[in-house]
Amino acid sequence: MLADKKASLKALLALGPVIGALALWGGLVLIMGTPHPLMVVNGTSMEPTLEPGDLLLVKAISIEEVRVGPPPHGDIIAFYQPGSRSKIIVHRAVDLVRTPDGEVYVRTKGDNVDTYDPWLVSEEHLIGKVVGRVPLLGYLVEFGRTPPGIALIAIIYGLFLSELLGREEAAIKSRRAEGGGGEGSCSEATPGGS
Repeated sequence: MLADKKASLKALLALGPVIGALALWGGLVLIMGTPHPLMVVNGTSMEPTLEPGDLLLVKAISIEEVRVGPPPHGDIIAFYQPGSRSKIIVHRAVDLVRTPDGEVYVRTKGDNVDTYDPWLVSEEHLIGKVVGRVPLLGYLVEFGRTPPGIALIAIIYGLFLSELLGREEAAIKSRRAEGGGGEGSCSEATPGGS
């Protein structure tokens, strides 16, 4: 029974980092209300407000909640580039455009660009508003997505597992050497009165 509890604890400890990362990501998705709560700045169109390598925290909002205006007053929003569901843009909301049939769109512009973007952003393309920024941390996230970054994460996790399993083996060997038993050992006894 004790061995089963130890094995369960060891498995939980081994999976802890993976479970923790998934729980953190799932929590961010739920709290921020978007499937893209974290983004990394890759371009220079929003300099000096946002720099390449910045890690952004994005919260979902409706198009009616977007605050528009010139820098620094308009919200910085993340959206799918109209016509593409794979390219995400992060620019400032500078104006709201209402069509005669009541549809609302957001006009956007990069802070480091002289002209407006050639598209209008609809509710369907809006991901959310940037609510936080951590300078340079995005470079670490981007590195973690590359083959060398994945290899480094795998090596660190392997070392963690090796240390976790190695400590248990060392404890068993220590108990055996001291005569205290351990997994796989048994105490011998002779019957009394013979």
